[in-house]
Amino acid sequence: MFRTAIDRLKRSFRRIREAARQRRQRRLAALAEKESREREALVNELAKKFDQAHADCEQNSKPLTTIELSLKEIIFIEWNLKTWMRHFKEREIYRASPRS
Repeated sequence: MFRTAIDRLKRSFRRIREAARQRRQRRLAALAEKESREREALVNELAKKFDQAHADCEQNSKPLTTIELSLKEIIFIEWNLKTWMRHFKEREIYRASPRS
């Protein structure tokens, strides 16, 4: 009897722990989905702005134009540039050395 009570308690605690884990996973998945949608919207907005600037330069035969960017867009571009810089540095570091 005492053993069955302990087993029931253990099962209950396992269920509670599992439910908490599932809630955390759902919360993290929802957060990741939200971030993904925001990132996609940001990329689409940037692409639209760059397309408009490109079309403006081509139509008016201008060598340059100005684009107004939000702080969020600037941070996103900066983050991507840093990622690419890191990629190029690592590629250079780990490039196979020429065999003699």
